[in-house]
Amino acid sequence: MKHFLFLGGIMLGLALISVGQITINRSDLGNFAGLTIIEGNDTTNLNLLSPGGAGINQIWDLTGIGNDYLDTTQFISPAEAPYSSNFPTATLAGTDGSMFFYIHDDNNSFEILGICGVFLPPDTSVVPFTPPQKQATFPSTYNTSFSGQTKIIVQFPNNPPPPDSVRIIQTTNYTSLIDGWGNVTTPTGTYSCLRQKYTKYQIDSTFIYISGFGWQSAGTPTLDTTIEYRWWSQNSLFIATISTDGSANIKDAIYLILSTIGINEIQNISLVSSVFPNPASESVTIINNNPEAKTLTIVDVLGKKISETFISSTQVKLSCKNFNKGLYFYHIRDANGKMINSGKFLVK
Repeated sequence: MKHFLFLGGIMLGLALISVGQITINRSDLGNFAGLTIIEGNDTTNLNLLSPGGAGINQIWDLTGIGNDYLDTTQFISPAEAPYSSNFPTATLAGTDGSMFFYIHDDNNSFEILGICGVFLPPDTSVVPFTPPQKQATFPSTYNTSFSGQTKIIVQFPNNPPPPDSVRIIQTTNYTSLIDGWGNVTTPTGTYSCLRQKYTKYQIDSTFIYISGFGWQSAGTPTLDTTIEYRWWSQNSLFIATISTDGSANIKDAIYLILSTIGINEIQNISLVSSVFPNPASESVTIINNNPEAKTLTIVDVLGKKISETFISSTQVKLSCKNFNKGLYFYHIRDANGKMINSGKFLVK
């Protein structure tokens, strides 16, 4: 992972950008169903990162977040997810490949209804959040806030007994505050953003069931505090997240590498980019009709920058002769570094 530094060139460029406070409405974010998000996760040098400050017109430099492994999250309709009948109010579901989560999503809020997965093989557990855990409210702008409490109960048999069963009850109190706005720069670009400070206070209590004795406490409840700093743009709730514990030690850091385009992100279909041939071998041509397009960046599946080209016409032709076989992503940005189009192509 790169050291977290305020690089001189980046700072000079960003100092010239004056951004205004933004408001994010649900309609800004497009349709989540069918959306795939690829995020890079840093595990190497978390102690070198910082979530930065709160307030107005901030410049957050998160270019130091490394990419030690990738996470892929897919959003689907509830009908495509198992056990969706347990969550009749779900309007959306998602999966990271191992767990499924169920969401109620409307013009006012985005909230988690529950999850299902294998917590202890081989049994699948269906776990509702009671009441649902709110993640975002709309419209959101500087100083928007909300709070709540939720509880989950996970229970599974213990083999061999005793005890016969184990039950874990997790109670979470949470608060959310949009504590800043400005520009955030990650390894994939610069975005005009709001920052959400999402604080969770969790109490985990474990109980065991022994035949003839019933349910018994299995020790003192454990307490945990997590603060998540989440950066949102008007096109995505998933630009970057830095998580800390109650002592401000960083636990996790992730950033968006690629997301498919939601239907409402595209205001004019004539401005959508295209690529041919796809798959490519000798060369690839990317067509872009957006007059604000200034740079074209190619990255591989690990988020590594392969090339960057200044856009001077509606067509950019790139040689693929030195590209390894595989999947590549292109990002088209305006003069301020804001991503305005993206796509992918295969080199065979």
